[in-house]
Amino acid sequence: MDLPVTAAFDWNGLPVTATMQLCWHSLDLVHVEVRCPERLPVTETGYRSHYTHVDTVKELDGLEAYLTYWLDQLANTKEWQRYWEDRKQLSLF
Repeated sequence: MDLPVTAAFDWNGLPVTATMQLCWHSLDLVHVEVRCPERLPVTETGYRSHYTHVDTVKELDGLEAYLTYWLDQLANTKEWQRYWEDRKQLSLF
């Protein structure tokens, strides 16, 4: 896998961009930065810095597939389901 890698994709209607590069202190770890203008299941702010093993990303066929899997898994939580439903409703506050 050639690094750094950049990915831009749509996840459930939200634009997600991410970069992945090798950690300077380890050949087995990669640093992944995720950005989105809105909250995601992996971050309340739209930004996440994350370290993972390079083989984990390779097993899932690359950065976009890895992030999609991670987001999909965390989107099954009750907290995210509640947030996603509330997001659809207009609020005066």
